[in-house]
Amino acid sequence: MEQAMECLDLMLEDLSIQTDHIIIGGDTNGRISDENYFEDSLAEEFGLLAQRIPLDKVLNGRGEKLIACMESHGFLVLNGRTEGDIPGQFTYLSRVGSGRIGTSTVDLVWTNLESCSLITELRISDTVVVSDHLPVVLTLDIPQQVRQSNISQTKVKRYKWLPEKAVEFSQRVNNVELPTQPQTVYSELVKTIEKAANDTGMVYEFTIPTQVNVNKPWYTKECRNLKKRTRQMYRTWRQKNVEEFSSLFLKLKKEYFNLCSELKKQYEREYKEKLANVRNPQDFWKVVKKFKPRKQNKGKEIPIEEWTCYLVQLFKLENETGARLLHFSFPDVLREQMDSDFCMGELEKGISNLKSGKSPGPDNVLNEYLKILQDDWKRQLLSFINFIFNGGRIPDTLTDSFMFMLHKKGPLVCENFRNIALMNNILKLITHLVSQRILVWSEDNRVFSEAQAGFRPGRGCVDNIFSLHSIISIHLINQRKLYAAFIDYKSAFSE
Repeated sequence: MEQAMECLDLMLEDLSIQTDHIIIGGDTNGRISDENYFEDSLAEEFGLLAQRIPLDKVLNGRGEKLIACMESHGFLVLNGRTEGDIPGQFTYLSRVGSGRIGTSTVDLVWTNLESCSLITELRISDTVVVSDHLPVVLTLDIPQQVRQSNISQTKVKRYKWLPEKAVEFSQRVNNVELPTQPQTVYSELVKTIEKAANDTGMVYEFTIPTQVNVNKPWYTKECRNLKKRTRQMYRTWRQKNVEEFSSLFLKLKKEYFNLCSELKKQYEREYKEKLANVRNPQDFWKVVKKFKPRKQNKGKEIPIEEWTCYLVQLFKLENETGARLLHFSFPDVLREQMDSDFCMGELEKGISNLKSGKSPGPDNVLNEYLKILQDDWKRQLLSFINFIFNGGRIPDTLTDSFMFMLHKKGPLVCENFRNIALMNNILKLITHLVSQRILVWSEDNRVFSEAQAGFRPGRGCVDNIFSLHSIISIHLINQRKLYAAFIDYKSAFSE
C-alpha cells in the first residue's frame, strides 16, 4: 500500500507540472465516507457541494491514505457532491458470505481545482455489465478552442489612479474655467477629468481577451529556457543515438521537473500565506480571485437580442395592459429634514465615504478623481445635485451603466446569470446622499422593525443569526418544536 501511494504521489506531481486540467477515476479499493471537504465559496462557484453526502459511510485505512495523498495535491472527489450523484450512490455491488449483498463506493472520480469549471454531471449508470463495479459516467463541458486569427481584437480605454500624479492631476482639474449653468456641470466635469487623466498618464488601452489562455503563473523564463534545452538534447539523442546524450537528456529532464515542482510549491506557499494574512473580506477576495481558476468560456453565446428582451422584461415599467407600474407623486407637504437642499457638509461627507479602488461607469470618473476636487468644483457639483433634487429629473447620460453578466450555474440561459451593473460614481454619490437622509428620518421616526438588521448602521446579519441561534437553543433545551421559514426572493436586487 505504501509503495502504491508513493507511485501515485509521484504521478500526480509529474502530471500537475505537465498540464493544468487533471481528472482521475477508477477502482481505488478505498472507502472514504464523507471525507474531503471543499471550501464553501469555491464549491458554490462551481455548483458543487462543500460537504459530500455519500450512502457509503465507511472510512477504511486505504481510504484515509488515499485522501491524504490526493488532498496534498489539491484534489477533490466528485462522488456525492456533483449534480446527478447526490447522495453519492454505491459503485460496487456483489454477494459476500452467507448470501449477503455487499455494497460500497470505491470507484471514485477526482479532479484538481482547475478542472472544476468543466464538470457538468456525474452519475452511476444502470447499464448491465459483467463486472461487479457499476459504470460511473462523468459529463464534461469542454470549451471550444477559437482560432485567434478569426477574431478581431477589441481595445477599450481604462482609467486608473496614480497617487504619484495626484498633485499634477489636481492642478489640471481645479485650475480651469468653471461652468455657469447647473445643468452643464456634469458634462463639463467629465470632460475636464478626462483631459486631466489623459495628460497625466492615467489612461491606458486594454485589449479584451478573445479566448481563455491556459496559464501557469509560476512558470518563469528559466523554465522555458530549460525546457527548450531539454527538447534540443532529446532531438540530439534521437539523431545520434549516443548514450552520452541520453544521460544528458535525462539529467536535464530531471532538472526541469525539479525546477517546475519547486516553483509551483513556492507559488502555492505564497497563496496560503497571503490567505492566512487577510484581515477583511476585500483582501480575501483579492487573493482568491488571483489564485483560483476562472470559469472558462463555454463557446456558446446568448444573442444580444435575447438579452435585450430579457432585460426589458426584467426592468419593465408597464404591465400587460400598458399601464405604468411605477407612479411618482410630489405632495405639497414638505419636511425640512427630507426636502431642503443638500448642504456642503453632506456632500463632503458623502465624497469622503466613497470607496477607493472601485470600477467606474461609462463616464470613467473614478472615486479618487472626485476626492481630489477642491471647493470651487464642489460648489458647482452641489448646485448640480440640488438642481436634480428639486427638478426631479436626472440626465440620461448620468444614468447609463455597463452591464456584466456572470454565469452562476446551470444551462446557459439568461435566468442563470447574475446581472452586475457598473453605475457612474456621481450617480452613486447622489443616491448615497438621498439614502442617508431617508435612513436618518426612518431611524428618528422608528419606521424600521427591530427585526430589520440589513442596511442599518451598527447592525447586520450576525445579529439575526445570533437571535435565531438563541431561539433554536432554547427550544432544543426545552424539547419543543421550532419551525423556521427561509425565503429566497428571485432577482431581489435586480427587479
